[in-house]
Amino acid sequence: MTIAVFKDMMARGPAAAVALLRELNRQTQVNLKIFLPVFFGALLLLAGLAALVPSPDTQTQIPVQEKGPSSRLNPDTSPAGRRVLASNAAQAKKEWTDLEKQAVAVNDSTERIALAQAPIATLEEDLRGKRLPKIADDGRKPWFVYSRPFSHADPRPRIAVIVADLGLERLTTESAINDLPGAVTLVFGSGASTAAWMGRARSMGHEVILSASMEPFDYPANDPGPGTLLINNTAETNLRRLRAAMAAGAGYVGMTTLTGSRFTSSPTPLRPVLKDVAARGMIWLDSRLAPLSSAYALAREIKAPALRADFRVTPEKSRDAIDTLFQDAETSARHSGAAVVLVYATPMALQAIADWTRVLPQRGFALAPATAMVE
Repeated sequence: MTIAVFKDMMARGPAAAVALLRELNRQTQVNLKIFLPVFFGALLLLAGLAALVPSPDTQTQIPVQEKGPSSRLNPDTSPAGRRVLASNAAQAKKEWTDLEKQAVAVNDSTERIALAQAPIATLEEDLRGKRLPKIADDGRKPWFVYSRPFSHADPRPRIAVIVADLGLERLTTESAINDLPGAVTLVFGSGASTAAWMGRARSMGHEVILSASMEPFDYPANDPGPGTLLINNTAETNLRRLRAAMAAGAGYVGMTTLTGSRFTSSPTPLRPVLKDVAARGMIWLDSRLAPLSSAYALAREIKAPALRADFRVTPEKSRDAIDTLFQDAETSARHSGAAVVLVYATPMALQAIADWTRVLPQRGFALAPATAMVE
């Protein structure tokens, strides 16, 4: 008997099975008392096996994975559709490449373009007779409005050169303003002629930053002068002195200190200063006067816009040392995408900057203003 016969027998029911057995017994004279237990045991075993074997007319259903909505609706499923998409992708790539080229051309331009005339009334407030920067009622911030235009579509690594300690020596200051590319950022101390120097620098395309006097490690042997922010002063005293320094300039995008090695390493007195700078819509430049400077980390903690000097060219460095440091800055920018170089102004350092920045585009770098490096 075949498996198909047993399946047919089970489908007809137990009565049909017994009738079939009786007919077999009549024809073969088999002893049913012995045969039936054996037969039904074998029948159950065969029935179980039959359940595992598909019928000849049964087809195995293979699930078909349904395409997602985008595959059903997107014309790229047809050859014509794929050609359209390929054409669109090529056009998009061409447009992006053109945008990059335009950005490089804009950022490498040597044309002197004067920045917005400062101060702008909506970005200032009068506080006890002092004109201080503030965020405009419409949300515009001085660091953004007073910044030098820079195209961020430029794909090249960026290098910012910031020249410090200007405004004290006339010839050096004039040389920095007139001879260096407009993308070089200039730092001025808070003196009597600061606003005038800043105005001239901005007319030549330079962003400007204001430096406030803060306590160095060797204070009082090294005393930056009256108005210095000190770690033992109250926060109110330091803020009053900070705002007096702010009133000396106009049109600057941010603040720094070129003296405060101890002050910028002391988070407690530094915190209210950074908060006030940020609340007035300006950036903070950490000039890294000391290895333990906490200014940049603290600025990031309070979500204030900031940048820090990665390399520092101090006045005692030789020309060879300056050139080597510039090469190190290029290496760093290639790996990280950006580098900030702070240079203290001397005639030799200014000439080194002029020579270096002239070839930076040929080396594959974008010379960027300070605000283009803000994090």
